[in-house]
Amino acid sequence: NGWKLKVKQAFDATELLKRLQHEQKARGKIVDIPTRCRLEKFVWGGSKAITRERKIKDVMDFKTEERSFRLNVAKGAAEGFEVMFQFLGDHQEETQPDSLNFVVASKLHEVVDRIGDDLIVRQKLAMRPDAHTQPYLSVESESVRGRHLALWGRNPFYRSTGAGKGEIHFRVLGEGVTPQGSL
Repeated sequence: NGWKLKVKQAFDATELLKRLQHEQKARGKIVDIPTRCRLEKFVWGGSKAITRERKIKDVMDFKTEERSFRLNVAKGAAEGFEVMFQFLGDHQEETQPDSLNFVVASKLHEVVDRIGDDLIVRQKLAMRPDAHTQPYLSVESESVRGRHLALWGRNPFYRSTGAGKGEIHFRVLGEGVTPQGSL
């Protein structure tokens, strides 16, 4: 019928991929940045904003700019959890931009210490000198973010000899960093 069948050359993606890999820069390094955050953020969750300077490749040379990073701290997060920002670090001549890895730990708290999921009150709670003569015992303790914990109940030292040197260790489940933790 006079029509000539047109033959197109097939596209070879493997050759293109080989050329792109050859031209592509090597990966940048991962920079670990230790960061401290308030203990309250680990208990109730929240975010931490960090501002850092970084070098950016301009058309001819490098310039410095400030960049803000927002780290979301999940409620009950583990101590030393990591947040990675790919290719948002300093730009390099021979490699891709660096990646930033923020390692988040809690700051020291003035009232409690964190051990795993538990919060330990630093200060020992003093009982009244006549505690062994009282049938009921009441003690109040400070916790995180101004919260107070009041304990009231039967006195195990009531009418006991040598009760002036006794100690009671209380654990209140659900009042730690996670619902499984204790205060």
